[in-house]
Amino acid sequence: MEQFGVSRSTAREAVRRMESEGIVDVLPHRGAVVRRLTPEEAIDALLVMELCIGLAARFAAERIHKPGNRAAFEAAWSDLQKFEGVPDSFDFVEARNRFHRAITVISGNRELQRILPSIQVHLVRRAYTLPSSARFDDYRRIAHAILAEDSAAAEAAARKHVARIIAVVRQGSADKLVRNRA
Repeated sequence: MEQFGVSRSTAREAVRRMESEGIVDVLPHRGAVVRRLTPEEAIDALLVMELCIGLAARFAAERIHKPGNRAAFEAAWSDLQKFEGVPDSFDFVEARNRFHRAITVISGNRELQRILPSIQVHLVRRAYTLPSSARFDDYRRIAHAILAEDSAAAEAAARKHVARIIAVVRQGSADKLVRNRA
């Protein structure tokens, strides 16, 4: 409340909203804690994300030539590139979100624009991530395919990016299983 200068009722409502969206768990006498996804929950979310972001990238490549789309996408891509090779930060997260939002908006598909933000991928990113160089290689492939109006390559690159994160989740689960058996 102090940090953001909001009232107790505003803070309470925000926590209730995050609880209803599955972002936090409210524990009696302990307060709210950010929810941790099980590996299975993370994979479920990522499988939906893989299909949706792949489709959004395909449609974005098909619509990049429409007025304003190329400039908007190039601006989002340019902003994201500034964070290549530097440690992750909140500014990087915002730039990454703008990049993905640009893809979704340019896709022109209202259902994807509704569905994609509701996928709790930020909870997945909290526990699992690709190395920065791999992420930016993927972002570059996605961006170049969209800008080249290559819809098949854009979809494939976007889906491959999410599939790589799924592999990280599966590997992490396998590593944990091996450690627990030892």
